[in-house]
Amino acid sequence: MSAAQASWRSVPRTLVRSFRWWFAIGALLTLSVLMVQGGVRELLDGTAPGSGASAYLSFGTTIVGGGLLAGCLALVMNRLR
Repeated sequence: MSAAQASWRSVPRTLVRSFRWWFAIGALLTLSVLMVQGGVRELLDGTAPGSGASAYLSFGTTIVGGGLLAGCLALVMNRLR
């Protein structure tokens, strides 16, 4: 077993559960903001996004980014506590 695997296995389960919970909450909140702004309707209507990426990729990275932001912020706040 390498050192990276050993350090990953030593992470407490509560931190992983906390990160997963806040990742899900952050992703849902990001999706709700997109829905309020009408972005999901544009996605379903087939309107092309402003950038060169596909619409699904753009929305997916936005939602995952919101989840990562919330999850990492929860870990930092837990560490400061």
